[in-house]
Amino acid sequence: MPDQNDFSDSTDWLPTPLAALAPLDSSLRCQVCKDFFTTPMMTSCSHTFCSLCIRRYLSQEGRCPACRESDQEVKLRRNWVVEELVANFTASRKNLLTFATDAAAKSEGNAESERPKKRRKVVAEEPITNGVVRRSTRNQSKRAAGDASQQSAPSTQEVIDDSEEGSVYEDQDTRIPHVNGDLEPNDGLVACPCCHRRMKETLINAHLDKCISGESSTPIDDGSTPAPPKPQVAPPGTIAYTMKKPSKDNERLPFINYSILGDNALRKKLRDLGIPNHGSKELMRRRHTEWVNLWNANCDSTKPVTKRQLLQSLKVWEDTLGRQMDRASNTGFMAKEFDRDQHVKAQKSNFDDLIQQARERRVAATPKAAETTD
Repeated sequence: MPDQNDFSDSTDWLPTPLAALAPLDSSLRCQVCKDFFTTPMMTSCSHTFCSLCIRRYLSQEGRCPACRESDQEVKLRRNWVVEELVANFTASRKNLLTFATDAAAKSEGNAESERPKKRRKVVAEEPITNGVVRRSTRNQSKRAAGDASQQSAPSTQEVIDDSEEGSVYEDQDTRIPHVNGDLEPNDGLVACPCCHRRMKETLINAHLDKCISGESSTPIDDGSTPAPPKPQVAPPGTIAYTMKKPSKDNERLPFINYSILGDNALRKKLRDLGIPNHGSKELMRRRHTEWVNLWNANCDSTKPVTKRQLLQSLKVWEDTLGRQMDRASNTGFMAKEFDRDQHVKAQKSNFDDLIQQARERRVAATPKAAETTD
């Protein structure tokens, strides 16, 4: 059974000194599953959801869960920035929350222990004038304390030599660091930002036009100049950089038109995919739709799982939701074809009767309650 600490929520930050992290925590969660984004995908209307969540929703509703705009699965795009944010935030969330919780508990303990206590004021012995003890007033005590502090802290002035001014901002070396970390000599030449070849400044513009188009033949002035870097899909150290090219085994599955397939053809299709092919046509259709969603979401993931694990997820779905949805389909209409406004209008008279009956029962019960009180 999962531990209670495994379930997190954005409100965990509210009682801590880091309550400002609650909106950030909430913005990194999917609006469908309420958990941190898993393989975030962006819709054509620029909303982000988990890959599996949005694929399931689009296969049933065909609309964005946030703005209800029509959308399609083929228009989904990977949101690498959000995936980087989620990965970095979740990696440090537990330690941050522990630190914030301990700090809140410690501050409460210090607040209780540092409550002011009544202390007896110790007054220095007052001089005796003509046999009478002379007491100092509050203003006299403050004035004496101020004079003592001014006498005990002599004023000092720090003299700064003019030769040291600006030394913090002066360059230690007139040479410019090169791209590869070496110091670039100050020889009057400039390096091309594309191929890093050094040349005169007057030739750089004409060279750039040819270098970008791949027609450059400018000789290399410095033999130690490194070769031009190979183009990368993403910067090193990011999740997109570590992604491998998809193989044939990870190709996405297309949806099919179930209306033109008979029971036997659909059953054969499921058997070819290696998934169960028993049950009614409606159950097989929903099973195939869920399998396509699971498979394509796994193709989107940076850490794909095996087909055996996907089959286990499909079995869990069928045991929990698949059978229930199959029974619901026998009611005569599908959920996305259900017109709620029309249903409210058609049942308005029944609703009004129920409201009237409830009011009558309430009025009838009021005198009985008054008699019981008397």
